[in-house]
Amino acid sequence: MKIRPSTKTNGAVSSGGPPAPTPLDLPTIYRHHAQFVWLSLQRLGVRPADLDDVAHDVFVIVHTRLGSYDNTSRITTWLFGICMRVAANYRLAPRYRWPTQIVDVKRAIAWVRENIAEYGGDPDYLILTGGSAGGHLSALATVTPSDPVWQPGFEDADTSVSGCVPFYGVYDFDSDDAYAKSMRRFLSRVVFPRGATTDDFRNASALHRLTDDVPEFLVVHGANDSLANIEQARSFVARLREINPGKVTYLELPGTQHAFEVFGSVRARHVIRGVGRWLDWHRAQWLAEHARVEQSEVAL
Repeated sequence: MKIRPSTKTNGAVSSGGPPAPTPLDLPTIYRHHAQFVWLSLQRLGVRPADLDDVAHDVFVIVHTRLGSYDNTSRITTWLFGICMRVAANYRLAPRYRWPTQIVDVKRAIAWVRENIAEYGGDPDYLILTGGSAGGHLSALATVTPSDPVWQPGFEDADTSVSGCVPFYGVYDFDSDDAYAKSMRRFLSRVVFPRGATTDDFRNASALHRLTDDVPEFLVVHGANDSLANIEQARSFVARLREINPGKVTYLELPGTQHAFEVFGSVRARHVIRGVGRWLDWHRAQWLAEHARVEQSEVAL
């Protein structure tokens, strides 16, 4: 795939054409917004030599996820979100060993906080999400804000976020059950550096890094998940409710497998729509709270 912007810009990201008509399909989105995707990736720091390949990855995701787009936001907003996720992808094991992955996630958060205002975003309001390994990383990054151990070279950067929506993640590598033991064996071989200790696994477990000021979570997990054991989600949610009552929402889906929303389905659409409604509610609550704080400060 060769994608090149056809017009010069002053540095602002532009869709390069009129909004795509409804109904949307992949050829229509590509025709109207390929330039927007290319420029967005360029602004997000993708190397020039990699732009075509990364843009291809974006449109592969557009193809697989188009069924989840419900027209409640601009198509360019949806596309930019995909561009951000692809551009901010973390380095993978076994080539790169832990904690490279969580360092990359935190570096991406720091970048967003510093730059997202240029794209019309709010640097004070960030929500993390991810599925499977991404569920683990998003949860762990959320509960370890500004941890200098995992921020080499950017120790002073603010990597706190306002909430988290992990899908089918793993949250505890340190328990004594058979699943956690099997995960430790796998991680020792493939992900963690040689000689990883019990403390290393515990520190990489979101369940054991929870504090009283943990932000709100919406945890999504399938009851029939054969890859990320459902008890991981249940234990994590139970601990969250102990520490911060009223700050966690749990969606356990009956008869549902791992990565259930990768392909379009009635269930996937309802879940994505439900997550969107939760995010709308959370954003409204956050704005109202910050408005009250600002009014109090003015009164003082």
